[in-house]
Amino acid sequence: MENIATKQPQQTPNILQEISKLPPIALVVTVILGFCALGLLPLYAAAMLIGLSWWGLTAIERAQALKEAKARAATYANCIGPIVVSSIHPNETVEELELRCEEWRESLKLSGNPYAEKIPVIAMPYQVMLAEYGQLTAGWSTYQRQVGERQHNENIIWHSGKCPSELKALFASAVLPAPKQNEFQSQN
Repeated sequence: MENIATKQPQQTPNILQEISKLPPIALVVTVILGFCALGLLPLYAAAMLIGLSWWGLTAIERAQALKEAKARAATYANCIGPIVVSSIHPNETVEELELRCEEWRESLKLSGNPYAEKIPVIAMPYQVMLAEYGQLTAGWSTYQRQVGERQHNENIIWHSGKCPSELKALFASAVLPAPKQNEFQSQN
């Protein structure tokens, strides 16, 4: 006979968690129709309340979407260096990658980033047939390493040449690695 203490407790879904997964309008309509069924609310008033609820919930959703869009735009507004756009997965086409690059460029402009026209957006698609010496195909891990190296090289190129002078110090402190101290200083 098994010890009851060693059995895992059976997990039952919490009714409130399940209800919270429903869209808000479904909950509102259910409550209003429940009041109608009980005779506490006339049908025309229920229709008006459902309409007002729909309009109010839609307005709330729009406001939340706008707030999120502004937060995302603020992220683009603070970009100060080159952006290497890489493939998300091995099957992504060059056309899909180019569309994402265009989205980056548009988002930089729409955010009001003062350097939107100067910041390079570089497409780096995964090309399985381009392989290093001794390889038949380029592996995904190799590609991801190359993306990191490309981003680092683009950062150095940006800082040493095309970076606006007013951004150089900020870019260097935020993106480039800190200069290494010599051994004498680190021992003290």
